[in-house]
Amino acid sequence: MKILQINKFFHPQGGTETHLFNLIDLLEDNDQEVLLFSQNHPSKTLDHQDKKYFINDIDLSQYSFKNIFEIGRIFWSFKASRLVKQLINDRHPDIVHIHNIYHQISPSILPTIKRAGIPIVMTVHDFKLIKPNYVIETGKSKRHKNSRMADLLLKAEFIFHKKLNIYQKNVDLFIAPSNFVRNQLINHGFNPNKITVLPHFVKATTKIAKNDDVQPYITAFGRLDENKGFDTLIKAMSKIKNKSIKLKIIGRGSDLTRLNNLIDQYDLRDHVSLIDWQTPENLQTIINQSLFTVIPSKAYETFGLTVLESYQNLKPVIVANRGALPEIVEVGKTGLLFEPENSQELANKIDLLSNDQELIKKMKENIKEYIKKFNSNDYYANINNIYQKLIKK
Repeated sequence: MKILQINKFFHPQGGTETHLFNLIDLLEDNDQEVLLFSQNHPSKTLDHQDKKYFINDIDLSQYSFKNIFEIGRIFWSFKASRLVKQLINDRHPDIVHIHNIYHQISPSILPTIKRAGIPIVMTVHDFKLIKPNYVIETGKSKRHKNSRMADLLLKAEFIFHKKLNIYQKNVDLFIAPSNFVRNQLINHGFNPNKITVLPHFVKATTKIAKNDDVQPYITAFGRLDENKGFDTLIKAMSKIKNKSIKLKIIGRGSDLTRLNNLIDQYDLRDHVSLIDWQTPENLQTIINQSLFTVIPSKAYETFGLTVLESYQNLKPVIVANRGALPEIVEVGKTGLLFEPENSQELANKIDLLSNDQELIKKMKENIKEYIKKFNSNDYYANINNIYQKLIKK
């Protein structure tokens, strides 16, 4: 079977790309042929035999009238459509699996694929299908990238694609990684018969910390973005009673300066460390040596790969009770929940878990069984079944 995977980035970027690379490895390990379409960034894009078909990279980090003609492709990219058609004619995929194509590629490729008679499945990695700014707002609406122009463009793009009904018309099946995502899509008019729930998976871990390797610190990791709630976690660290516990936050992003200022504001330099992005191996070592991890997200997450990465290393979690996150936590067995943005409740939960080594030990044993629900073999069986059914249909 030839499976064409399409995503706007083919380099490490975020949770979407983590899942994409894991999926590609899984399919190829099971003797499936993976084709690719993406953007070609001059320095970041990884090598692949289909790279010659990739559309040129555009930088949309700065929205201005200087790149207004390039910005037009967020609505409809004739070039992306033409390149995908060429790839299909040359490589003859059996099925197309869409991930994130917004802006840089655009849904212009979808009718092209359908005209070729190829089924399309799409994994929903965020809420762009139902919200202009990708996220379900948790409070007052904020401008995208703090730019009025960016905000107007995203709203115009959203209205344009919604009016065309471009995704619902052309995608044969939407894969929701959680029940929360499925329900959100249905609430916004998507056909429930075209949505299936398939949680993400994790690769088998190769290294588990020994008891004598564990250090008195907790970890949080991910993109440093205001929606991730790291500010709530820093505030909680100023309120914990167990002052022997330290915090390591690993990641990079636009919220770095504000988080640094918060650490100074609460005089936490000796207790909280901001660590730059790490290789997967180094990140695993840091997680392995921690007591547990915290996922303090303010946003409505579509799944929660950071939770699985914690489980993968047999680490209990303290997780914000919002979006899909509670679906992958068994309270009291694999982790604890707290109300989002409530720093005092989070501080209480950190104290509770850090002071109860017996509870941590029990949670680790529970996680050993719970993590089996997200194994790669079952995921492959499910995704292969989805592909085969759509191809036959």
